[in-house]
Amino acid sequence: PLGPGVPIPDRGVLTEILEEAHVVEGIFSEVVDGAIRYWSTPAPAGADKPTTSEAVLVAKGRAPVMGVDAQVSYLFDLHVAAGLDLEGGRIDFRRRQKIVSVTAGDLIVTKTPATLGSQGLTVRGERISTTPGKDFRLLAGENVKLSRDGLSAAAMITGVLFQRGSQFAVTQRFEISGDVDYSTGDIDCPLAVSIRGA
Repeated sequence: PLGPGVPIPDRGVLTEILEEAHVVEGIFSEVVDGAIRYWSTPAPAGADKPTTSEAVLVAKGRAPVMGVDAQVSYLFDLHVAAGLDLEGGRIDFRRRQKIVSVTAGDLIVTKTPATLGSQGLTVRGERISTTPGKDFRLLAGENVKLSRDGLSAAAMITGVLFQRGSQFAVTQRFEISGDVDYSTGDIDCPLAVSIRGA
């Protein structure tokens, strides 16, 4: 508080006080200027300026921004359903929606790259570390082509889309290694089908 006989601080004095406290970043200049204007403005006739202490935020650091992991968006659903839901809670186990047909040029998957994030900063100019997002590479299998930037993959031929591990591939022949039964569901495919059952 400022009492009788205490000099009114100017910007130089307040700046020196902040420097002595090693506060060099995130200073709210408008708050400092407001304090100077307040104490420089004479009080109304017959009134005194209050001298009680009040905490005022004059500087604030910057929190770090964490990086975001790379994201993948699948443009076709390769999920094998248990079957087709029917009325009355019944399920048609023959309709498993397992075969996905694509046309040459169709996008199969797209990727949003990971972000690096940004460091934070304390009011004393000390850097606060961040953590970059985790990244990965799209992998192209047979008859699938990656874009130059590696952020999308497209079918090179018309055929059936399938996934092997982390790779996507397109074939013009749909193969079933066993018998056609409830585990495979009905086979509705516009291309050649190879069944290697008993």
